[in-house]
Amino acid sequence: MDLADASLMCIAEREGIYNIISIDSDFSIYKTLKGKYLTNLYKN
Repeated sequence: MDLADASLMCIAEREGIYNIISIDSDFSIYKTLKGKYLTNLYKN
């Protein structure tokens, strides 16, 4: 996890946003502190 990934995870946790758009495919393996996965709406 790099700084950009960690920043997005922190913002998602704080704001309650779990749908994102990213060209990075790593978000399917990261969970928030509440145990929720982010859903990447941009899938290759």
